[in-house]
Amino acid sequence: MVPASAGAHAIINDDYFLFNIENALVYPQLPRTDIVSATFDWRALSKGTPFVSSFGVGQRLLQVRAPWYQVLDTLFAGGHFRMTQSHENGTSLVLAARGTWRFTDAEAFVQIRRVVDTENKFWHVQQMPFFLVTLAPFDEKSGDNDGSGFTNAFMLFLSHEDTFDAERLRLLAHEMFHHWNPLSMGPVSGDESLQWFTEGFTVYYDATIPLRAALISYADYLEYLNRRLQEYQTSPLRKVTNAEWRKMSHSSGPGSVLPYARGAAIALWADTAIRERSDGRFSLDNVMLDLVNEAQVSKPRELNEDRVFRALARYLGPEQVSMIRSMALDGAEVPLPERLAGCARLAQVTRTVVDPGFDENSLDTKHIAGVDPEGSAYRAGIRDGQEVFRVSIYHNDPSKEVLLGAVINGKREMIQYSAAKQQIIPQYQATVEEKLARTCRPF
Repeated sequence: MVPASAGAHAIINDDYFLFNIENALVYPQLPRTDIVSATFDWRALSKGTPFVSSFGVGQRLLQVRAPWYQVLDTLFAGGHFRMTQSHENGTSLVLAARGTWRFTDAEAFVQIRRVVDTENKFWHVQQMPFFLVTLAPFDEKSGDNDGSGFTNAFMLFLSHEDTFDAERLRLLAHEMFHHWNPLSMGPVSGDESLQWFTEGFTVYYDATIPLRAALISYADYLEYLNRRLQEYQTSPLRKVTNAEWRKMSHSSGPGSVLPYARGAAIALWADTAIRERSDGRFSLDNVMLDLVNEAQVSKPRELNEDRVFRALARYLGPEQVSMIRSMALDGAEVPLPERLAGCARLAQVTRTVVDPGFDENSLDTKHIAGVDPEGSAYRAGIRDGQEVFRVSIYHNDPSKEVLLGAVINGKREMIQYSAAKQQIIPQYQATVEEKLARTCRPF
């Protein structure tokens, strides 16, 4: 799920609190899939203090029976929050907001409601009965956003001058989608081997959901899809196997991005292949729904690669499933579809990308290798064999300089240089006029 520093620690202030069990409370070590009964007693809170959790509003004596991993991810919020709520289309939605924004609570609530309703419509096999969104400000006036998903909940931090735009809607759609993928598909192994599916396929849908809800334009959709495909096409790790990736450090950098970008590219290919093979009668949507349906039993099977491949095999031929297996597990290149229905086509375009000028596996080995003698890293003094003790590549942004700490001639030095490089990569371009593009969907 989308990593976010603000969700990593408890917030307990004089006027409000916001935390989950794992970052604030003492808890026992239990198997994550065990069904447990838990009681939370909040009756000592001052009367009239607004209070909400992943399981409802204002329940001071909260009794929960659920899998342990869902209990651990319970989000609690209370204090000076403004509560907006409604019950429509099978889901009780709550927005707990604080701070002053460039939009009203009502405006944000309408957009969140549309995302919830669209995802409920998508996952019609299992409605989401309750969902909580908390919205709180950073101290800075403008800048980055930060968000984390929890059980039946999403915690969002924005800067005061930010807007509730397409980027935040995708972030919300992404975390909400995890309620079903993978959390409603059966227990998942904790070794991260399935991230290409749990995260990558979710990335593919976190753009299509706001588009289906008519909250973003087709141009917005293409811009985001192209950005994710660019991350895959330019990744120095795109040919590594899934087994090799699991052994790497992937808490940040290219290793952290790879399963998101590779998985999104695989999802795009699979969706196109299913639609073409079935003459439009089926899509990747059917695969996702099947996986949720299979788990609606008392003891669902583990969600693993074999289950995903078997679900795909219901709609694709053996050779196509073998191709997907090779893309996901063996690092085989993902061939991008030439067209997206009648709305976009693949074209070769020049983009400015980040190229550090050396083999990025060097960040794992802590020694520089594969320096490009024609690159800016070489011109800055970087050479093969030098020890690395620090590297910073700002959000894979080519407009920002790389900050590299290396041992040069026995001395620890900090070097800054540009990692921007012009590269020709495949990207999708709209083939219809903007007026017609309003009716376009991914397919």
